[in-house]
Amino acid sequence: MHCFRRSILARTSLLLLAAFLLTPTIQTFACTLWSLSGDHVQGGGTLIAKNRDFTTDIPNHFEVITPENGYRMFAMVATSAEGKRSLVGGVNEHGLAVVTATVGTIPKDERISRSRAGKLQNPTRTLLTRFQSLRELLASPETLRMLYPVFALVADSTGAVMIEASGGDYRILPVAPGEAGVHTNHPLTNDFPDIWETRAAKGSQVRLDRMRTLLDQSHGKLGLSGFSALSLDRDGGPDQSIFRVGSASGKPRTLGTLAAWLPLAGAPVVFARLTNDGQDVVEKTFTLDAAFWRKAPQPGRVRVLLRDGTTPDRP
Repeated sequence: MHCFRRSILARTSLLLLAAFLLTPTIQTFACTLWSLSGDHVQGGGTLIAKNRDFTTDIPNHFEVITPENGYRMFAMVATSAEGKRSLVGGVNEHGLAVVTATVGTIPKDERISRSRAGKLQNPTRTLLTRFQSLRELLASPETLRMLYPVFALVADSTGAVMIEASGGDYRILPVAPGEAGVHTNHPLTNDFPDIWETRAAKGSQVRLDRMRTLLDQSHGKLGLSGFSALSLDRDGGPDQSIFRVGSASGKPRTLGTLAAWLPLAGAPVVFARLTNDGQDVVEKTFTLDAAFWRKAPQPGRVRVLLRDGTTPDRP
């Protein structure tokens, strides 16, 4: 059995959680993010994925987006009943990928307040429209300071980093070659007080530990199929598993999965799955090659690529 080396961050996460046991907790809408790169990836390059967990009133679908300015992207899009759209992950035409998760240790009202006061930006849209590579992104600290409170896993074919942003400040957590990057909904840093407003939810720690274990126990090299299959693990029960079904109406559940292989040479390959409540499971794999981008819409437009009955019609 091959095991990936644990980082210092992994060994300290339980200590960070314990330090906040006496602070108040809040309900969070969780996601699980994970990555793998280098020799442990079949064909080389980087694998990156996200399970999106939320209440069923804000489902998701997948689009190709051509912005007025910036790079085109394949994106996972969440849409509220009022039609408000939020990009929560994607891959751009240069092979940069971003997946995001809620900062569960900052109350929702505070996250909104900080975002409005600082005129902060959606990380998926901002990073994918502006940057071609990790190196280019990491050379732009002014952009990272303008992200709204978020946890993000960002990757290209050379590797991955995790970003913890509190709204005005941030930390970069490199993922070492040969190690897995995993993030859920609580910080992995201990020198960042304004991101620790409340204690971590138990389920966040459970999912973090479980995904690390699944990656540690993986045999040999993983391809996109095996890597994305980890998204279906239900070891933690209805409310604390990687794939959540919710123990009652109104509980967050897993509504979709986005996974991508970013090879050292050739086009990225993206796996998309919809598991919105009350709908059939819909999934498809896309190769983001030149032919794919030739079919992208005109600037300022989007085209839905994968949808179900919850997807709103667009003009």
